[in-house]
Amino acid sequence: AAFLALDLALLGMDDLRPEDNFFDLGGHSLLVTQAIERIEQRTGVRLMPQQFSLETLGQLAVEVQGRAGLPVQARKGPAGILRRLFGTRRS
Repeated sequence: AAFLALDLALLGMDDLRPEDNFFDLGGHSLLVTQAIERIEQRTGVRLMPQQFSLETLGQLAVEVQGRAGLPVQARKGPAGILRRLFGTRRS
């Protein structure tokens, strides 16, 4: 649940959804740099800054999951991946 917690902390949000976009939620280039570094530290996967503007958080999470070799949790879908990568809990 590491990935989404990073964005939650960086964006000051209580809840994120797979269809959310980092920049639409108030993210900016400095926060992207911080998120990239933290994701790489936790998973060994380095994302490109452009991905944060072009992809949803769910798409980013799926890519990180695949590249990091994390087990697929099909039942939980992208929201489950987001929780695992960013650390958020949905109410």
